Amino acid sequence: MNDYIEKLENLLDQAKKTETGYAKKWLNTLRNYEKVCIFGAGSHGFNWYNILKKYGIKVDCFYDNDKHKWHQEIIDGVHCAPPPNFSEVTQGKTAIVVALREYEELYRQLQHDAGDDVYVGTVDILSFMSNYEYMGDEKKLDDVFQRMLRILELCQDDVSREICCQTFEKWFIDIKTPIAYHGESYFFTEEVQLSDNECFVDAGAFDGDTIRSFKKAISNHYEKIYTFEMDKRNYQSLKAYCDEVSANNADEGSRIEAYNVGLSDHKGTFRYNSNYESATFSEDGNEICEVDTLDHILKDKKVTFLKMDIEGAELSALHGAKNLIQSQKPKLAICIYHSINDFLNIPVYIKELNPEYNLILRHHSNAEAETVCYAY
Repeated sequence: MNDYIEKLENLLDQAKKTETGYAKKWLNTLRNYEKVCIFGAGSHGFNWYNILKKYGIKVDCFYDNDKHKWHQEIIDGVHCAPPPNFSEVTQGKTAIVVALREYEELYRQLQHDAGDDVYVGTVDILSFMSNYEYMGDEKKLDDVFQRMLRILELCQDDVSREICCQTFEKWFIDIKTPIAYHGESYFFTEEVQLSDNECFVDAGAFDGDTIRSFKKAISNHYEKIYTFEMDKRNYQSLKAYCDEVSANNADEGSRIEAYNVGLSDHKGTFRYNSNYESATFSEDGNEICEVDTLDHILKDKKVTFLKMDIEGAELSALHGAKNLIQSQKPKLAICIYHSINDFLNIPVYIKELNPEYNLILRHHSNAEAETVCYAY
């Protein structure tokens, strides 16, 4: 434990000695251009558009190799154009931000054509925004440090503590810092054992991908699945998958219930934005959804395993599942990578709900995404 405290202290000292973080340096470079364009009109490009907008940088257009997106409005009246001859377009006046998860090949190609006018919109969005918001403010850094110490104390093992230190380093020192990868998420962690009679809640079900993993992990032996997806488009894909299961096996289909509902700490109507893959609550969102609490929807229902990946709404949804968690103590797999506050608050709240929980952190991707807090 002391080794990790010392490591965290050294990282804090290093962060305090850095006057301007990597995020502000990168954004200041983009501000020197007359135009900024994003290459990639998918979910990652959508995310980077919103980040640049948040920090006052106007995006003039999108580029994409997908012909079906050409001349289409992507967001806020900004359209997608066919990739031009970049050696003629850039010339020190136009910055090209590559916003693809697998960016390496395209980045090399564009560098050949446009040289220093090409930049990568890193996949580490949380790290980037954390660096922008906190670097240069010693009081904020001290606060994060103290709260991270608390997470070190709550964690059951050194694997989790190493993830804490690597995450802190990625936020504030170097965005290229790797976080140790621990294989597939949710159902393949040795500490969280599954049984043949699980009643599984999948909050943030997307198109049913997690259900498929769950069924594979337990060889299709389970008691019940409750699945929640608030995005209308994703829910249609989820429902189609559930209908397919039911068509192939009516008994199995009867054991899966799908809800087109968002989860929160109260019942109501929320606005949200969808970025083709995920949906996030937003006051100026262009979509509307119904939300409710798990305590209400699953009142008197048996729950043995609760997974949440709901784009930053996890803590609110946990508040709305307080009675369920305290009365049944299900296994938990809660994503904590959507914000600094999620990472630092969610493990503390879980332990407050039931001090008997053992907590571990595991990381399931090569970026900062997919850090999960397991409680068992």
